[in-house]
Amino acid sequence: MGDLLSVMLCLRPSHTDTVPAWLGRAAHAWFLDALRQIQPDLSAAVHDTSGTKPFTVSSLLTETQRDVLQLTPRRTYLLRLTTLHPDLTRIMTSGVIPRWLEVGVRLHSQHFRVEQIIVDPALDSRTGNTTYADLLAQPPQPGRAIKMTFLSPTAFHKT
Repeated sequence: MGDLLSVMLCLRPSHTDTVPAWLGRAAHAWFLDALRQIQPDLSAAVHDTSGTKPFTVSSLLTETQRDVLQLTPRRTYLLRLTTLHPDLTRIMTSGVIPRWLEVGVRLHSQHFRVEQIIVDPALDSRTGNTTYADLLAQPPQPGRAIKMTFLSPTAFHKT
């Protein structure tokens, strides 16, 4: 098991619904609640800590350019989560993810069934499980430019 985890949840809504296109706040709250159900002390510590959090959670990854999203049970929607701390990664893989497979996900009063959880980068290059040591052991890439693509809103501040 690694220190870092990136998973993609394939979700199918239970019914047709119109929801805000940006569900990031709802996804963040849902993740902390799921963590609270498994590990209340860790959830409280993560929630109450100011500054950088040891996880990321996207909104539903869609192509919409509108303010609202029309959900339909005829298709699946993707949601990406990452953990950046070994303890959180362990709890995710041993407790939180199995629970999601059992009970599903609720975002903005919409229930979703978890149809698949992707962790294998061969299936989706945005997923995987690794350690900080393995990342540091990788040879540096030539050049000085770094290309980044952010799947959820990201902000940087000078410390």
